[in-house]
Amino acid sequence: MPLWPAKKDQKEDQVQIEIPDPPGATGVTPGATGVTPVPRAGEAPDQLGQLCARLGQLGVLLSQTNQQVLAYLVEQQSNSSGPMANDRATVALAEKIDGFSEKLGQLDAKLERLAERLAPQQPDQLAEPAPAPVCGPVIGPPGATGVTPVSLAGDDWQRALLGSDLAEYPGLDFQRQQLLAGVSEGDAGACSLLGQLLIFRSAAADKMPPLLKDIGEAYYRWQPKTRPGSSPMEKALAAWLKEALQDVGIANTIELVEPGERFDSTRHTASTRGVEITEVRGWIVLRDNGKVYTKANVAVR
Repeated sequence: MPLWPAKKDQKEDQVQIEIPDPPGATGVTPGATGVTPVPRAGEAPDQLGQLCARLGQLGVLLSQTNQQVLAYLVEQQSNSSGPMANDRATVALAEKIDGFSEKLGQLDAKLERLAERLAPQQPDQLAEPAPAPVCGPVIGPPGATGVTPVSLAGDDWQRALLGSDLAEYPGLDFQRQQLLAGVSEGDAGACSLLGQLLIFRSAAADKMPPLLKDIGEAYYRWQPKTRPGSSPMEKALAAWLKEALQDVGIANTIELVEPGERFDSTRHTASTRGVEITEVRGWIVLRDNGKVYTKANVAVR
């Protein structure tokens, strides 16, 4: 189907511009032609990926059409015997084409945003999301059939599970998504860490200090540490716990341990003998006077 030149009707001020189907599109929607149907739940999983590709192709075609519309205006003006402003029909035609071009640009932008939202997701997850093991399914109203799976990735669930402070802690978007994805998949380390955080947030003030050791060991179970250097999540979690304790008048602090440090029996604990720390499995919790409250669990050689 040709893109250009445009076909003129009998009236001078009307132009019909035909946009071709995206390459490879063969399906139709009842009542329309040349339109690829949108896959629904239960259809082949790879159809969503095909839709994303076709959306991108359609966006490119729309951009090309937009450029050709502009080229047409220039050509019309150069072929005219006088200024376009002196030809009422030509001016009206130009205004209509400009409006059509603007709408094409808006549709192109919408398609790009939709493709960006859909492309990173796996088709099988969209067709049948896995229920979250932490919160389970939400039962529908009386008379409804089936259940609605709950996604832990939303901002509301992040605040509910992690607390507003940790859920909004800057620079941790990837780590939060990684943690909640692990919980959804039943990863033992991720579930243990989230469970410990929920216990800490619901604990009385005098019960909080002993929980710091458990949270640290749960964190390193989820994110083993065998190389020097602290991750953003590790440092943010230690800082958040310190702030939470200060809010209730407790002055305990957390000291992070690095692989390669010399083993110190007054600060570290290990199941085997050795002089060098090879893996961190916990952090040191200090009292308000700087003395060790609980030792860091480590592996040594």
